[in-house]
Amino acid sequence: MDSGQKPSWLTAAVTAVQELCAQSVRDRSSDRLRQVGPAYAATERGRGWFKIVLRRPLDLDRAEAVFLTIGGGRGTRYSVFETFSDQGLLYVRVMECAPTENVVLCIQQSTSGTLVESLVEHLRQLSPSPLTSAFATGRLSPVPPARDHGLNAEQNQAVSVCCAGGLHAIWGPPGTGKTRVIAHALRSLRAAGKSVLLVSGTNVAVDNALERAAELVTDLRAGQFVRVGAPTVRLFHPPDGRALVTA
Repeated sequence: MDSGQKPSWLTAAVTAVQELCAQSVRDRSSDRLRQVGPAYAATERGRGWFKIVLRRPLDLDRAEAVFLTIGGGRGTRYSVFETFSDQGLLYVRVMECAPTENVVLCIQQSTSGTLVESLVEHLRQLSPSPLTSAFATGRLSPVPPARDHGLNAEQNQAVSVCCAGGLHAIWGPPGTGKTRVIAHALRSLRAAGKSVLLVSGTNVAVDNALERAAELVTDLRAGQFVRVGAPTVRLFHPPDGRALVTA
């Protein structure tokens, strides 16, 4: 689709993001590895587990990569696929074959410029559809009838909206059970044979929703829930370890 065929809202979106690219100065130096600190084998947790003493809180939300490496160098990387914090210690899990001596935890953060450039590139490739057009113009779909999901009336309505087609917006003030609603929606969509992409502004929100959903699904099989990136909370694992697969 050439530029002449693009709807005005898509052209305007591309132009706006291009202006953001022009205004932001991309700091290439931030692509350098940051050494968080030495990692020690957490033998009490089992093979592949390491612990790092944190001198200050560590935010992994914007981390592009989290891994262990020998001496903080640029050699072999052992990607972290599970993390949790406990009383000033950060626990991470990697492949069991990782060495246990002279190991350092490193993170690599993506710059805001990288994200903006990626956004404008994907906007250029976007093919308009009824859903994207509705999103651009703020046209929400009719609210479907509420079904009983075993929750209160408002939560039942929210879950039904999550499982309906079209474009919907749900407002959940603090304390209204947003995580519970998401978990029930994931269970219902899975039961209907649907694939779901769950994203959030924070990693912990994704982890909490996945953990709650895994607790609800009694017949969950390996590979049905895939957590991309390094979890920031201890995820739910039944005794056989089949619930969640992280990548």
